[in-house]
Amino acid sequence: MSVLFSLLPLELVGLVADYLSESDIAACTRVSRGLRRIWAPYLFCEVDLTSERQVGLLDLDSVRRLFVANSQLTRSFATNQALEHGDLLSAARCSRLRYLDLRFQRQSRCSSSRALGLVFDVTLGSPFLAHVALRGPYDWTATLGLFSYCRCLAQLNLDFDGAIIGEAPMMPDLIYDESTMGAARLMTVTQMSLGGLTGSIDKISALLSASPNLETLTIEVDGDWSLREKSRADVMSIVRNLQSLTWKATQAGEWALDQMLALGGQAKKLTIVVPHPQSLSSLTRSGTALESLTLDGILGAFGSDVQSFLERATRLREFCTLPSALLEQNHLMIRSHHFHDGAGLMDDLPWMLDLEGPTRVWGCSETLTHLEMAIECLYPAFDERNQVTAPSPVEHTVVYQQLGLLVNLQLLRLGQRRAPIPGGVGEGHGGYQTSCLMFSLESGIDLLRDMQAMRTLDVRWTAHRIGVPELEWFSTHWPKLDAVLGLTDLPPGAGQHCIVRADLAADWVLTHPRGVGRSHHTA
Repeated sequence: MSVLFSLLPLELVGLVADYLSESDIAACTRVSRGLRRIWAPYLFCEVDLTSERQVGLLDLDSVRRLFVANSQLTRSFATNQALEHGDLLSAARCSRLRYLDLRFQRQSRCSSSRALGLVFDVTLGSPFLAHVALRGPYDWTATLGLFSYCRCLAQLNLDFDGAIIGEAPMMPDLIYDESTMGAARLMTVTQMSLGGLTGSIDKISALLSASPNLETLTIEVDGDWSLREKSRADVMSIVRNLQSLTWKATQAGEWALDQMLALGGQAKKLTIVVPHPQSLSSLTRSGTALESLTLDGILGAFGSDVQSFLERATRLREFCTLPSALLEQNHLMIRSHHFHDGAGLMDDLPWMLDLEGPTRVWGCSETLTHLEMAIECLYPAFDERNQVTAPSPVEHTVVYQQLGLLVNLQLLRLGQRRAPIPGGVGEGHGGYQTSCLMFSLESGIDLLRDMQAMRTLDVRWTAHRIGVPELEWFSTHWPKLDAVLGLTDLPPGAGQHCIVRADLAADWVLTHPRGVGRSHHTA
């Protein structure tokens, strides 16, 4: 193998090789001085070489990150064709090990006793673990008492893969009764991720309650989920420093969302990912302390919930409702001046936020710095004479009246919902159509003149008509602007006049002494 390593390029920075021995690793590092990382399945480890060490003197005590893949782990136990269990532990039991990543798959048929036993053995020999990730169909809550001895543990990621919590096998010195679990404390853990959860999962309250200094929490739920009132109250009374809460669910009712919002308490950053629209009334009641809100997959069952929240959110800095890759339903919709609800369309579009009428000032007008939102206009497809109509740029001024109040906004990303509106608007509702937001002087962007803190404008998914006049307006009114993303993006079937306008705008950016930075880029 040493001969082979002599042929490696000197600039090599990473290597993946099977059946790589310790001496092979040392030979490889002597040849390629720029090597930073080796993944050796034979050793069941990923060797991180970024730490300080003397090149050429690598041994298993230099392992900083231990990664165990399930298929290899099972083979080593069953057939003894790879590394022995004891050798694996000798690699892990070193004072320098700080990252542990163990992954088990359902098809491995590795018993709970064996999986949890491995965690027990490795962790006991590694007192300075800082990051632990466990994934597999097992009840990882059984390791709570064990992790309480890891005095440097800062991040704990547990994926239960649908396992039923509370059915862990009884193992001496590993499984703790509830009184012992209640006494355990993960005082150093500030980040926690819990995934693959299903059913009633009150057992996780022990994990959360044991982490009084928790700042970042991510919960991913498969199926229905519930947390009893008593368990939720216990968690809320302890987890007082929570700054960021992310909740992802494949299916959940409003009651589950209410629970998560209550669990978040005074969290400043909230991310909600759910597969279908639902009411956000709880958000309106408890979200006044939020500084960052991301709604992925939904805007809410009632636009009035979002409107009420924005009116009360006096600390909000970031608000993102752009559609996810799979569920493109997030959007803010405005009604055309010619819109009337004779067909009961409002009942079929409950998530529509109506900006028609007098402007209702958002409470975050002076604090918001980051806004991402898909905005559309709903308009009748036919006029009174039954002739095909098109939205007028004037229809969109109501949007700019509201946006113009955001005087400290630094990033504005206007998205377009590309999926059809559920229910088939325009086919079964009296011929109503939608259009994405226009962006041009003609449509009223002059109302944004007070947003002098603007730095980044993204118009990739709008029907923008940005030409030289708009760029000159940016240069005059937005002195800090350094990027207009999507300037040269054109919709399918764009006419020659659109192409000419975009080319002239790009030339202006390149030649004007007060250009707008990298505006000609679209990425």
